[in-house]
Amino acid sequence: MIDLSERLGLSISIVQTEDGWMLELGNGVKSAKPQPRYISDLKPVLRNPQANTPDVLYWMFRDVRLVGDEEALRSSVSMLRYDVSLFMPGVMSVNGEVEDGDEFVKAFGHYHPYTRSGHTTFPEVYEVVYGRMLFIFQEPEDVFQPTKGIHRAIIVEVDAMDERKLVVVPPNFGHVAVIIGDEPVVTSNWVARTFDSQYAPFALMRGAAYYIVKRGKDWAYEPNPNYGTLPLPEVIPSTALDTFGIPTDLPIYHACLREPNKFAFLIEPPMPPQTEFKVQGL
Repeated sequence: MIDLSERLGLSISIVQTEDGWMLELGNGVKSAKPQPRYISDLKPVLRNPQANTPDVLYWMFRDVRLVGDEEALRSSVSMLRYDVSLFMPGVMSVNGEVEDGDEFVKAFGHYHPYTRSGHTTFPEVYEVVYGRMLFIFQEPEDVFQPTKGIHRAIIVEVDAMDERKLVVVPPNFGHVAVIIGDEPVVTSNWVARTFDSQYAPFALMRGAAYYIVKRGKDWAYEPNPNYGTLPLPEVIPSTALDTFGIPTDLPIYHACLREPNKFAFLIEPPMPPQTEFKVQGL
């Protein structure tokens, strides 16, 4: 068992079951019914759609909260939703026979829709609580016309084996989580509950602009040919990302309850949108 209570600020642990890794919610912690994502669900975005193992790639726990906080959540952050996800480690392969060029376990990938302004998409705040992973950020010419191409790609390396790491997905970027370590990965996130994530653009293009594949004992990025000409990805550590003023002294669950104003940009992103999302040193 891996106790994540201190990192999440909630009584949640990673436990090993007969069916693999799972999250165990402690006393006073509630969520909606956990939803699994199977490898068969990801066939539209796989580099090799014949890959069939591992079966379960990740679990999503929506609307996670402490029972004692329900009134405060309704009164101060009713437009936001807090989720926790558990990702399995491993490489997606045919019948478990892993080869170089096979993809690491990943999420489906999605964009957020535009706000009412029509110029800025909704951002999202993640905290990688445990494990090693990558985020692929990609900025399209138009979220709803993905064939127009991508003009920026960023691969964010996150190592949260020793401590939680904050990752803010900026407005106007789609994103995909990729698991590159040997341990399960747990993430938490705050996101506006006023929209539905847009998965169809990723399905249309058969995934993100870059696939993350096994190369020997390491990972490598490989361009998705469905995008045509692509910019080279910027590979950066998560510590180089803009935190958008999110407090880091507490897990994001409690930080949002303490200072909900710091998370208000998730509902009303600033206008006009940034002309360029900047990272430290770039």
